[in-house]
Amino acid sequence: MLMCHSFLRSRLDDYQFKDLAASVDYIKILTLINDNLDGPNGALSIQNVARMSLVYDRYPGEWHGNKSISLVFQSLNRLYAPLENFEMCVFGDDTIFLDKIKKAGERMPRNWLKE
Repeated sequence: MLMCHSFLRSRLDDYQFKDLAASVDYIKILTLINDNLDGPNGALSIQNVARMSLVYDRYPGEWHGNKSISLVFQSLNRLYAPLENFEMCVFGDDTIFLDKIKKAGERMPRNWLKE
């Protein structure tokens, strides 16, 4: 979830709350998690999370650990690609490998990171 928070922070920058309603990025992020949408429109909606969870042997109402929910979000991101220049790295044993992050970064466009 740290990655999600960092992404939101970088995309939304320092908007004031009153400005968020007019922000295209904010509306797009809300659309991605809108539980009334299904498929690519609500790529990270609870319906899509519940469906993808079945692939990982988790049924609606069952608890997800960090790894299983990360795999679900990574799969939904790969399936729907809802955001440009966004990729998730999931580390199975809680060890972060710099070479894995670099490899994922190499697949991204040159200007993917705000300096």
